[in-house]
Amino acid sequence: LQNVVRGESSTIDRRAIFNEKLQSFLPYADARKVNIIAPHQGWTKGQICKWLKIHVPTNLILKTVGCYSDSTKGCGECSSCFRRFIALSYADISTQNQFEHDPSQWDGIPTYIQKMQEGKYDLSRVSETFKVLREHGVKIPQRVYVFDLDGVIAIKTPFQHNIEENGING
Repeated sequence: LQNVVRGESSTIDRRAIFNEKLQSFLPYADARKVNIIAPHQGWTKGQICKWLKIHVPTNLILKTVGCYSDSTKGCGECSSCFRRFIALSYADISTQNQFEHDPSQWDGIPTYIQKMQEGKYDLSRVSETFKVLREHGVKIPQRVYVFDLDGVIAIKTPFQHNIEENGING
């Protein structure tokens, strides 16, 4: 059983192709046939936590750890704690007493928001993250797109003048 989570494929061992290659390689090390399954491959961590909440006692879910700090709790000040906080909160699992510091106050949040707004994360994960952050009072800056078709707002570049004078292929 391999855990591959939707929206977290930044490392090779979290990608479906890794499982496929590993499954074809392992019989060379051991003559037995190996089947690697990743049942939650299309799910986000938040969706997995919602499923777990129905099938597993909450106290067991809260025993999960992702932080590398020495603390018996998560530090609340790293990306691992932040992702765990988002997933648990999205599943309506209380994160009280799970972290040394409140992950909704983590100073790395603006960087996460910026990367999400730049399209660097899966949309399901972005939706879950923004929902949880808003519920915890974190303001998500809105992006504004301006299209100036007639040159009233922006100054025309020589390239734009050339297009207008000569046509797109000119």
